[in-house]
Amino acid sequence: MNVRIEAVCVSADGSEQRRQMLGIERQELAMETLGMSLAESKARLAGVQDFMVSRQVSENLEQRRACLHCGRRHTTKGSGSTPVKTLFGPVNVPVRRLQTSHLGVAVPVTGVVSF
Repeated sequence: MNVRIEAVCVSADGSEQRRQMLGIERQELAMETLGMSLAESKARLAGVQDFMVSRQVSENLEQRRACLHCGRRHTTKGSGSTPVKTLFGPVNVPVRRLQTSHLGVAVPVTGVVSF
């Protein structure tokens, strides 16, 4: 038996991003092969967390791309990533350096919101 689980993120505009989360093949039924092991479960949840966080941050960055003062789109001067600690371990989230349209200076913008 083969089991495949994939996550699908549907953006507000209807576009979809897919990532396969789990692929397990079981040949025989035994107590050791019944369901998922704890290690398999943790690894899969960490993968779901990574996918979800990266999609949330990317979507948020795109929404914040326009200048709040004049509405023009910021240009990108550079990009990178920074680790953010989550329940299932660190996740690298994208960071962009944007050239602001009204000030003419580059400011780092992440999709991470402090609570």
